[in-house]
Amino acid sequence: MPPIVGEAAAPYEVYTSLLSHELRTPVTTIVGYLALLDDERVLTDTDTLRRYLGIIRGRAADLARLVSELTAFDEVSTSRGGAARGRAPASLPALVEQFAGGLPVTLEVTPEAASAPVDYERLSLVLEQLLDNAFRHGAVGGEVRVSARLAGEPPRLVLRVINDGDPIPDELRPVIFQPFRQAEPFATRRMRGLGLGLAVARRAAEAAGGSLILEPGSPTCFRLELPLREDPLAQQARALRALLAAVQPAGAGLPAVETGGQARGSPGVPWDGTVETGGTQPALLRMLMAVAGAVEVRAGYPAEHVERVRQYSLALAARLQLSESQRHTLELGAILHDIGLIGVSDAILTSTGPLGPDERRELRRHPEIGSALLRDVAALAPVAEVILAHHERWDGQGYPRGLAGEQIPLLARIVAVADAYDTMTTDRPDRGRLSPEMAAAELERSAGAQFDPAVVTALLRHLRDTGGR
Repeated sequence: MPPIVGEAAAPYEVYTSLLSHELRTPVTTIVGYLALLDDERVLTDTDTLRRYLGIIRGRAADLARLVSELTAFDEVSTSRGGAARGRAPASLPALVEQFAGGLPVTLEVTPEAASAPVDYERLSLVLEQLLDNAFRHGAVGGEVRVSARLAGEPPRLVLRVINDGDPIPDELRPVIFQPFRQAEPFATRRMRGLGLGLAVARRAAEAAGGSLILEPGSPTCFRLELPLREDPLAQQARALRALLAAVQPAGAGLPAVETGGQARGSPGVPWDGTVETGGTQPALLRMLMAVAGAVEVRAGYPAEHVERVRQYSLALAARLQLSESQRHTLELGAILHDIGLIGVSDAILTSTGPLGPDERRELRRHPEIGSALLRDVAALAPVAEVILAHHERWDGQGYPRGLAGEQIPLLARIVAVADAYDTMTTDRPDRGRLSPEMAAAELERSAGAQFDPAVVTALLRHLRDTGGR
């Protein structure tokens, strides 16, 4: 290890001298002022007592910072690579606010970077050290800036922390990330600490598969790059979209689809109780069902929910005399209606209590996320429209677009009713199931408000004619 700037000591001597100096000052101060508290005159003088206790408290905080610095260094120097120290806020702006501690920071973060799926535990270690460094070494009254965006292929989070303080000396730049590096001799330096902060930051970045460098030039700018982390289900969805796009030209069994206008004929046309597969290639259908079922399980539904929504939807297609291509589109829409839950956090999906406004907003994004997954595949654009609209309401109070009545695609109205009925008759983590009779009564009450009355009527007739199947 090259010597610390201004020193010529061996590594062990450097470490012990630095640690001894850093510990001696607060410990000596604490012991001295505690000894003063033995004086009864101090104990009876409120102002003096308060001042002495404030000094003791400040030196104790110095010791706590030293312990924290050593602990963080130990964590990133072992296979743990920075152990979790409590739940980190799952957004970059929240982390910056937490570690700025009320000090001013100029934040320039793109929406994609703000909630990028990265290792937030290790990002928090890096950001805490970089912001501490920026505030301690920046110019008095100067600006600390944090910028972040996604860049590269595959995309990575690129974050910069910039301060307007004195530039880092050229002789220190090559070793700035090595442990115990100090810009000044430790006996006369103005800044306290062990010189471990930047070593902690780099090792945490590398443990997360990323990098941390000091960019050349002035002002002082540290650049962090971290890879994005993908939920396994998100990987499956991405692979699914790529597969569908690749096989479609070869005629892999995807149906010719259409959006579906008004149903032909009238509800109540007799149905023999059988359900067709809809013509989708069996292998493709099984793959779609597997991915969609995994998403539902993650959201607290049984995997069979997808199959039941599909069955009810195809039963309604028969009742409403939809065309063959409409049935095919409906089948895929029913299977994939909740695929967008891939983009919703586990904490929200598994919550058993009421959701806050931000959590409800995130949950309500799932139709848009699911639609976006399929929109790039031309043959599935109508299916994407079913997914996008399946939470719209007949009275216009639904989401995401607030469509009303027949503005809502018919196939989305069908999936909405099928999904609602099976949801009501299925146990969830936050509530028990309703009986088929109670669920049917609830559908009937909601017809004309939440649901298309004609679709509700068709499902109720189907349930009556088939004994609730």
